[in-house]
Amino acid sequence: MKIIDLESFNEEMDNDRDVVKMVISELINAIDNQIPRMRALIEERKYLVLGREAHSIKGGARNVMAERLEYASADLEKCVLNEVPEEILASLELFTSEFNLFKVYTTRELSTN
Repeated sequence: MKIIDLESFNEEMDNDRDVVKMVISELINAIDNQIPRMRALIEERKYLVLGREAHSIKGGARNVMAERLEYASADLEKCVLNEVPEEILASLELFTSEFNLFKVYTTRELSTN
């Protein structure tokens, strides 16, 4: 499973590298802001809102063809339904790891091309 299918996403964006960079940069910034908020939502046991956050990220990841990030956010969304804080936190940690891989990979790939 790829971190992101940059070739296909680039084609989807009519090979406009600036648009690709902008969309991915906006997604990274949004998720960077969402992760601390998601941690707070776990502590506050606001699972409905947390589920919406995970669902939103899942859609953004799907839009940029970031399959691993999409699956990690889908797993988090599923865990939220059980309302077990320890499970949710573990899933958030896995999601955060996948996000960090996505961020490092896309930043490197988009800065070299």
